[in-house]
Amino acid sequence: MVPLRRYVTAFLFVIMQVIIFYYWRSFPLANTIFTDGIPQLGSSAEYLSARYGWDWWHLWLLSLNQLLPMVLAWSLVHPGLEEYTRMHRWFSTTAIRINLWVFAVLTVRWWLFCNTPFSDGASACNAYDYCCVFFPSPWCPNSMPCIPNKSFGDLGRNNEMTQHWAFSLVFFLMSLWSVSINADLRDFGVLK
Repeated sequence: MVPLRRYVTAFLFVIMQVIIFYYWRSFPLANTIFTDGIPQLGSSAEYLSARYGWDWWHLWLLSLNQLLPMVLAWSLVHPGLEEYTRMHRWFSTTAIRINLWVFAVLTVRWWLFCNTPFSDGASACNAYDYCCVFFPSPWCPNSMPCIPNKSFGDLGRNNEMTQHWAFSLVFFLMSLWSVSINADLRDFGVLK
């Protein structure tokens, strides 16, 4: 007979993962802006879209972290099925690689592709006042610089992409912890 405390600790871990993922999905992910439409008025304006670019796909990869608490909960509810245990271990080890990859890509994009004259609207990490500095861009709806004048040195990464970058590390640590929890639960006899 497996003591109840082993299940309680695992379910608390699942709840913690869900809360962390829910915060990430509800605030930084929901508030991330990808240009999609006609940003300038006029007859020569063209449809511009930043969807399905590097930033979009890497945020999609981060969204796969919702599978970890879900599969762990399945394995805890059905502890006799070895398939769920193996599935959780596989998703956890895969999430380690994915989250590390996303962290590396977002770091490189931060250094090379944020707030540059060639990043335009195709980079979701541009500062909120990017168009104040690069106002003649087709991605920017303003036709003159902002007042007060902004310079390139005033631009920084926006809050949402900074949080995505930080959460890629948080999700990396959570996936490491998930692999450890999986091994511990198997050693304790909770999971097969």
